Amino acid sequence: AVGWLDVNHNFAQGNVTNEFMARLWGFCQTPLVVSMGFHDCDLCNKFSNGYGIYAKREDTQIRLGSTIVALFDGFSDHIVYVAPDMIYHYILEHQYLPPQQFVDSILKSPPPDSLEYDELTKKLK
Repeated sequence: AVGWLDVNHNFAQGNVTNEFMARLWGFCQTPLVVSMGFHDCDLCNKFSNGYGIYAKREDTQIRLGSTIVALFDGFSDHIVYVAPDMIYHYILEHQYLPPQQFVDSILKSPPPDSLEYDELTKKLK
């Protein structure tokens, strides 16, 4: 589990590459788990009144705060990382620096709209 942040806990900060953010965006657009309701960001008080925080990349806008993304280690299909879709906001707006293993894995994981990803998610059941 990566990227569940709140105002009461310190977190690593730094920069990630545009390639990483592009890949993460793809996972946020195709989440593995969707929940009911939305989580707001208590780091910056961007409250959504229960409708999520909007994020935009190029010409696409999505609401963050109600889904979980999952990716495979890229080196082994036995390791799965899960993160709230809010991780995109945390990185972009608060310079959250996820663990290096997560960064490396998102660049190697099959994309969530691929047949390979579908096959790996079937193994999770």
